[in-house]
Amino acid sequence: MAAGGAWLLAVARVPLYALGVPDLRIRRTVRRAAPRWTSAALAAGLAAALTASGAAPVQAAVTSWSAAASPAGPWSPAAQEPAASAPAAARSIRLGGIALRRCATTPVTFCGHLAVPLDYASAASPQIRIGFRWLPATRRAEGTVLAVEGGPGFATTGSQDDYLPDIGPLHRTRSLLLVDLRGTGTSTPIDCPGLERAGSHQSGPQFNRLVGACGAQLNHEWRYRGGGWVHASEDFNTAYCARDVERVLRALRMGRVDLYGDSYGSWFAQVFASRYPGQLRSVTLDSTYQVLGLDPWYSTTVITARRAFDAVCRRSVACAAATRGPAWVRIAELARRLARAPVSGETTTADGSRGRLTVTVETLVNLVNNAGFDPVVYRDLDAAARALLHHHDAAPLLRISALSLGFDDTNYPLPEFSDGLYFAVGCTDYVQLFSRSAPFAVRRAQYRAALRREPKRTFAPFSLARWTSLDQYTEAYSGCLRWPSPRRRHRPITRRPPLRPAGDAGQHDSCGRARRQQRLRLVDLSALRLPSPRPRYREHLLRAAGDAGAHRRLVSAAPGRRRSRHCGPGRRRRAPRASGRHRSARERG
Repeated sequence: MAAGGAWLLAVARVPLYALGVPDLRIRRTVRRAAPRWTSAALAAGLAAALTASGAAPVQAAVTSWSAAASPAGPWSPAAQEPAASAPAAARSIRLGGIALRRCATTPVTFCGHLAVPLDYASAASPQIRIGFRWLPATRRAEGTVLAVEGGPGFATTGSQDDYLPDIGPLHRTRSLLLVDLRGTGTSTPIDCPGLERAGSHQSGPQFNRLVGACGAQLNHEWRYRGGGWVHASEDFNTAYCARDVERVLRALRMGRVDLYGDSYGSWFAQVFASRYPGQLRSVTLDSTYQVLGLDPWYSTTVITARRAFDAVCRRSVACAAATRGPAWVRIAELARRLARAPVSGETTTADGSRGRLTVTVETLVNLVNNAGFDPVVYRDLDAAARALLHHHDAAPLLRISALSLGFDDTNYPLPEFSDGLYFAVGCTDYVQLFSRSAPFAVRRAQYRAALRREPKRTFAPFSLARWTSLDQYTEAYSGCLRWPSPRRRHRPITRRPPLRPAGDAGQHDSCGRARRQQRLRLVDLSALRLPSPRPRYREHLLRAAGDAGAHRRLVSAAPGRRRSRHCGPGRRRRAPRASGRHRSARERG
């Protein structure tokens, strides 16, 4: 239990194929996309968290709704009817103090927005719009699930079709509130044309100039009332995002909510729980990483990758039968082979056409990082390495590289993803290898000095130069060098964080421990083993989450005894969408 009485759940996930679950259709993800485990597993985790909370149902504010024309008002007995009784034909309702309009009928969805200050530190600040969607429970509501997307930069409302199957049968008794964080989706999205059109060249000095130009653009976009420009490059920070969401909850009179965040959404959830614990009944962290104590090198990414590739090969019947020794040894051999001579050839690209591709060591660095959220790379890279090394067949490596770069390393267009918001948050909140307050020349010198100090084998078999030149949307090692310096410090966490995350070996972005003094009860779904590889695994997961005995086995009775693991994020990923729409430059996956 966290401060303020909120229960906290950390979801730790492994690839489906590694568990022996039939993978009928592996869906490719896009950059920064932390795949949610499965809808059933997440529903199981949420059910476990809500069962653990043991809180009385929150009905009054959450289920209260009324037709906008109702003279009784939102707090009348008529307004306390179950959400399912809301007429689907109602064009508008009033929830708390905000009038919402119906924006979809299947499922019934109401949309609204709230005006908030761009700069909370100034009474003369201009206002920005925070958009959200509310999906009432299909039966009598007992509370609300508040979902927040990752990235940072993805629109939460754009993932509505993912969240509904995620919460599964919980939607019968839980309404679903989707809030777009500032700078995303329907909440004053940041549009930096240079970054939006950068294409696949997303690292290096020219790309860093585009990032800096985005920050400069934000600082000349809004003005204070009767005054000068708002230094808005620092105003899309996570602390302000949390304040926005708290205002939305108060305006809607939601009472305590069950907060779910994945990837950066889980980072946001920790910040929100630290600042506004009284608004929460439970918190579920999916693909999480800690807010405090981050290593600016994120060196645990490669540490976890070494262990994870080995684990995946051991769990694969085909890989285990065809190989001897650790999988990472073969990846290291592949890195040395590509360093001597990159591989070029024709292959099938992400859009199904034929194209020519060159695979370099830098390509392999991105593949290793992409594996943290793309199980196809875990599954196929070892076999592709063996094909090249032992049989001089480059086709498998070319194919997996083309698919991963085409799906994993491309961006959704606005409004689904904001490239500018990604850096507005990352360059303001995330730890860097240089001082944010220093001018560019000093930052560059500090960055180069950090490279010289770091042990050369930190990311072996990859050199420091090659590892840090990876896609800057994976880790922005140099990406923020030209971002404008902040005028104020915006601390994401104002007290001890509610959780030190714990996760599975197969993920790059979860590790650590929950400490006894933090009074947390940690539900680790990686400990849940499926009784058979049959398609009925959803029922097994849901039954385990609902069973008191299974729940006791999942809940850590003494979290302080968990082994500590040094951890870095490998962060900012989001879930695959079911949609198959494509754009030529930025594939949707």
